[in-house]
Amino acid sequence: MATWRELSLECRRAAKNLLTGDCLRSSINRSYYAAYAAVSSKLEGKVIYKEGRDNPAHADLPVYILRNLNALSRQTRSDLVKAVGRLWKARVIADYIPATYIDRSIALNALRDANTVLLALEVQDE
Repeated sequence: MATWRELSLECRRAAKNLLTGDCLRSSINRSYYAAYAAVSSKLEGKVIYKEGRDNPAHADLPVYILRNLNALSRQTRSDLVKAVGRLWKARVIADYIPATYIDRSIALNALRDANTVLLALEVQDE
């Protein structure tokens, strides 16, 4: 059974590999989930989710970051919310709007945002 931290790191590795393989939409998707899983790992034991879920609803992630990751500075939490917001938007476009043009810079920026989130949350390979 995997942990949220392990899923986060796996998704980041996948995002890098997909970017290298020019699978840009899939790379964006994995970048988002790397960040989502990293945040979920830091929320474990701090939050009781709606409807008996074991993880946060995607739309609620910014609120959980702001209200529950209090070991981080307010500025860092704000920066994480912005990064996660950009990732969410890019993922939705990449996954659900196939007519939208996706270039390498968009996927690369998504991977950078994911790396920012993982670094801030200290979710790194050992």
